[in-house]
Amino acid sequence: MKRIALVLMGMLIGSVALFGAGQSGSGAAAGKDGLSTVRIFGIDKESTVAGKSLKLSDWYKGTIPSRLWDQFTADLAKRGIKLELDLIMSDQAATTFQTLLASGRLNNYDFVVAGALSESMTQSLVNQKRFYPLNKAIEEYSQGPAKEYYANNPAGKFIMKTLTLEDGNLYWLPNTQADYYQTPNYIIGSFTSGMIRYDWLQALGMEIPQTLDEFYNALVAFQQNDMNKNNVKDEVAQISLTGFGTGVAQWFGLGNELISIVDDKAVSPWYQPHIQDYITYMNRLYRAGLIRVDNEGGAMQANRIAYQNGWSAETWDEPGVSVPSGAAKAYFAPFTLQAFSDTPQRVWMQSGYQKDACLHFIPAGAKNKAGAVALIDYLVTQEYSDLTEYGIEGYTFTRDSAGKIQILASNPNNVGLDIELRSAYMPCMWAYYSILPRRRATDMEAELFSVVNLGYPLKRDFMVNAYSKKYGFVQDRSSLIAFSTVKETERITAISPDLTTYAEELLTTLITGEKSLSNWSTYMSDLKRLGLDELISIYQARLDRGK
Repeated sequence: MKRIALVLMGMLIGSVALFGAGQSGSGAAAGKDGLSTVRIFGIDKESTVAGKSLKLSDWYKGTIPSRLWDQFTADLAKRGIKLELDLIMSDQAATTFQTLLASGRLNNYDFVVAGALSESMTQSLVNQKRFYPLNKAIEEYSQGPAKEYYANNPAGKFIMKTLTLEDGNLYWLPNTQADYYQTPNYIIGSFTSGMIRYDWLQALGMEIPQTLDEFYNALVAFQQNDMNKNNVKDEVAQISLTGFGTGVAQWFGLGNELISIVDDKAVSPWYQPHIQDYITYMNRLYRAGLIRVDNEGGAMQANRIAYQNGWSAETWDEPGVSVPSGAAKAYFAPFTLQAFSDTPQRVWMQSGYQKDACLHFIPAGAKNKAGAVALIDYLVTQEYSDLTEYGIEGYTFTRDSAGKIQILASNPNNVGLDIELRSAYMPCMWAYYSILPRRRATDMEAELFSVVNLGYPLKRDFMVNAYSKKYGFVQDRSSLIAFSTVKETERITAISPDLTTYAEELLTTLITGEKSLSNWSTYMSDLKRLGLDELISIYQARLDRGK
């Protein structure tokens, strides 16, 4: 999943102009149209679709007509509600949210998106009683769907279990997903992996690497043969030196974070076998000039990225690569390899039901809690999930004779339709770090159909191999662990900054050769002193509570 961190900044004084802001009031009473108004504070989501800039406010104001938005508002009207949106650009959202908190104006809204707050900040807001308990609101006002979902649906029960705090209350909804493959009973999610330029391999008559040496040789060949035809040896692997979420680290059996979940156990890559082998190999790539270490944003567009780590079935990078005239279109093929006989071919897996740290909540003083819960009753439906993920049947997707969804190809000859076709799969403009939480419950086979239709069959093959458990997995930590207790939050806050800084600097300087592996015992002592063992224990306890 792609995250926009809304880190709260210092309190600001003064008013903030909001798009569409109305007068404060309950909004609970039905208007002349018979609909109850639910006021929402959120983000004016912006995307470039079909070469055109699109904002949620374009749909909301009607500047750009949208059948998707019309269907969405019609679905809400059937439930007796309509939305009044106050939208702010993402780069202003953190300070605006803080101002609303400081001024007390947060209670002018019935539903709010606060972005990815730290656990300590979230605990602080709970202690200040800024949130209305959602379990209480659902019990009081739900017409049935939300009650049923959070009591009996496996995904809903998972959210309740992992996000209910020590006081027994659930205070916010995250973005969630429960991706399955072919059958709703096979919940598995998606994967990230290393991806190599397959079009370059084909041009050179080379196969996808199966060994460490073959990967090294492929990167060397890309530079020696000037695959992007700019007369510069700048074809490189985009690999982080500061962390383990590289794809390459997983070839060595390593986790992807400072504290990772591997085989249902909290571990740190620093304590796993082959950590030194990984560093040695990365140093080899670095010394050969095969790793990109700058942050130049145009590297993808300029056709310099030979390898990257990302979503295995993603297809949004390829269209952004400018290839030489007459060359094959860019193709990032996912793959993994086995560095040693005792290290399985691992990929990072969004295991089981997913949630992220984005907070969607009802303010404690909201005037229209009943309307907000009517909205939540809609958010838990398959109707909402399908609309945000696929759009409208017959317009942006169809179903085959077996009832499986097949995504329609984009239509560049009809810009209006093309925008809606593409924006239906981003997901839709109002879900996921915008005004409402994403609730994805989809058959991944539809996505695999799409990548084959776009001309990337190797992406489908890789995903099917992952679904069949051909590979080992590094599990998604954030979705598996329960929310921290107050004491755990205090210890994480105390330990993490210094430990993380030291670990990132250590890994970088070992890979670049500025520090030597000969002092390994000293480094391990430093990590222990800074609290690595305690942090592992905390995450293991949270993992156990989430099971």
